[in-house]
Amino acid sequence: MTKREFMQMVIDGVTSEEMVAFATAEIVKMDARNAKRAEKAKEVKPEDIALDARIHEILTSDYQTATEIANQIEGVTLAKVAARLRKMDDISVIDGESLGMGKKKVYALA
Repeated sequence: MTKREFMQMVIDGVTSEEMVAFATAEIVKMDARNAKRAEKAKEVKPEDIALDARIHEILTSDYQTATEIANQIEGVTLAKVAARLRKMDDISVIDGESLGMGKKKVYALA
């Protein structure tokens, strides 16, 4: 059974043992992919450790945006700096504060 056939059967309101078996197998595959992603997300690369250290050197008690921080680091994209800032904020290594309703945040030493 293909995913398309499965979806069409769901739309048509049809259920069968074959559908249950297919759905169960797909859930097992999904769980395996998610577990693999979770393990990979836990890995810390050496360049990330170096970038975290550089960010820590730049931060002070004054709040700065990710753009302001990224502009002080050569050879690293804003996206990479912003991602590391989010991770550092998530584990409370630094302090991130939202500016209003948008996604924009500012960061400082915790």
